Amino acid sequence: MPIVKLSDSSLLISKLKSYAKEVPVDDETELEFLFYKAARSNPEYFSRTLRNARLKIRYSQTWIANKLNVRQATYSEWENGKYIPKITHLLKIVNILEIDPADLIDENPLQTIKDCFIPLVDNSYFKPVDLEHFVSFMNSIKNKYPSVPVLVYDFLSFAYRITDSSMYGGEKPIFENSILLFSIMELDTGIENQFLYCDNKICIVTIDDHEPIIRLLKYDNNVLSLIPFNPKWPSYSFPDGKEYLKNIDDPKCCLYNGKETFSNSIHIRGILKKMYVDF
Repeated sequence: MPIVKLSDSSLLISKLKSYAKEVPVDDETELEFLFYKAARSNPEYFSRTLRNARLKIRYSQTWIANKLNVRQATYSEWENGKYIPKITHLLKIVNILEIDPADLIDENPLQTIKDCFIPLVDNSYFKPVDLEHFVSFMNSIKNKYPSVPVLVYDFLSFAYRITDSSMYGGEKPIFENSILLFSIMELDTGIENQFLYCDNKICIVTIDDHEPIIRLLKYDNNVLSLIPFNPKWPSYSFPDGKEYLKNIDDPKCCLYNGKETFSNSIHIRGILKKMYVDF
């Protein structure tokens, strides 16, 4: 199957210019990476247009999945917006559906959405420890500080720029310098066990008085685990108390900055809802 050359699409180049000041039209590898990041920045648009393109030519999910040598369930997850396929599959999809690669991405929403805004916060905003005070503080700074335009306002509370590569990896990589959109409204509803509610969710948390970190949360056997996608970054496992240390495979995982740490030192500040890739 021939692989499409992205630089041949003038419409794609035009759309990518809304993401990057300089589009590497002479470097196909860099262009592919930029195309992939753009697709990841708006998964709802990608999944919707992928499905519509398939229905237009009346191919079944199973037929396309066989052509791509993937399971039908995997392809279905792409159309449902659960995952974005790797660049090799993206290029093959363009060929199979006989579409312009530009059809699978929209212009950068950060450049086009102007009507709704949420505050863009930095590390200094996470000093309040109590959730009630944190919620009040976030509500008080709306429209007063630098803000980020958003596509959907409901359940979005604040934006935060991730400045490291701790969450880059796996099926849902979070790129360094991406702008992440969080909700605190779900946490501010009297949930009895926030750790259980946030199990298997990506959250921004603070540990004691340290700077916030973004991790996938797992809560099992009274142990809260904070897991990075990047295997080069450490995972942490914080038990609810000393009696639950036996549930941790490696006791070193409950050390944070050299100090034995328990789950009552972990404060969830928000649940990740969206990611905008900032180039």
